[in-house]
Amino acid sequence: MSRRAAAAAEVIPDAVRADVVTLWRYHDLRHELRSCDVGIGLGSHDLGVAVVATRLFHEGLFPRIVFTGANAPTTVGRFPRGEAVHYREYAVEQGVPAGAILVEPRATNTAENLEFSRALLAERRIPVESVLIMSRPYQQRRAYATCRLMWPEVEVVCASNPLELDDYVRSIGDGVRFFLSEVVVWFMRPGRVGLCSGWCGCVGARVGGGSASTGRSRRWR
Repeated sequence: MSRRAAAAAEVIPDAVRADVVTLWRYHDLRHELRSCDVGIGLGSHDLGVAVVATRLFHEGLFPRIVFTGANAPTTVGRFPRGEAVHYREYAVEQGVPAGAILVEPRATNTAENLEFSRALLAERRIPVESVLIMSRPYQQRRAYATCRLMWPEVEVVCASNPLELDDYVRSIGDGVRFFLSEVVVWFMRPGRVGLCSGWCGCVGARVGGGSASTGRSRRWR
């Protein structure tokens, strides 16, 4: 791909920009950050989760981090040793003490991220009354709702790497069509995948022909 074509692939078309901005803002909970007992970084293709977890650790918002995540078809090439493992390696390189990090390497969706992290903390006998969950920007609302359902006794705050929409699309390096399919999927419930697929197809057509679907096996995260 030429440099010009690569740059074009990272630009959100005017035809769908207003809709994408609406979804982007909807997913951002804009929580006021506060100190919590533990930070939990949810695995994905986005290294920005480890970036914000590292920064907030150094700012003193939590004394311990759990990185959780196995692999998906979209992450195995980027993080071959597993999402959580690569997040840990980044954090240690940035000065987070290895002893302050726990790795949960099995989770394949948001529910498992929280279920397995909770079990790991209980196994280590670490008391938890509050958690700061760090995720992709468009995963915040699902992460918050899932935590409230599965771990109702803890206080939960959500955060993401604070990038503007276009900066985020460029930072992940997966192209705008992949990003559009992801941000829409995260808005729809799994039970409405047919509606989601139709919407993605419309977006794909408006972007420039074809479907916005990546063709990969969808893993609901």
